[in-house]
Amino acid sequence: MRFHATPAAAQAAGFRPCKRCKPDQPSLRSATAAKIADACRAIETAEEAPSLAALASAAGLSPFHFHRVFKAVTGVTPKAYAAAHRGARVRAELARGASVTEAIYGAGYNASSRFYEQAAKYWA
Repeated sequence: MRFHATPAAAQAAGFRPCKRCKPDQPSLRSATAAKIADACRAIETAEEAPSLAALASAAGLSPFHFHRVFKAVTGVTPKAYAAAHRGARVRAELARGASVTEAIYGAGYNASSRFYEQAAKYWA
């Protein structure tokens, strides 16, 4: 048995990091958080909300697992996150001084009826 002061010293002596716990790589939690953060940025920058399958594919996860992990990290589902972000875009447009119609279309709604349909559900 040999002891080394640092992992770098052990590697210099010819040893490799553990393949199970992978101490030389970022933790699974931080890697997952980075994937979810990337998905949030994708939702925020998209004109239309990306599908669950597209977000999961970009993260390299199955849709079911991505949905579960996204909700565990953010506290909401991807669809609810996209709706909340879209609502924030409408509020920002209105605060900027745009008319209601301009704010609705500026936030990415294709029709005012879609906005009012969701407004009753999310902002009531």
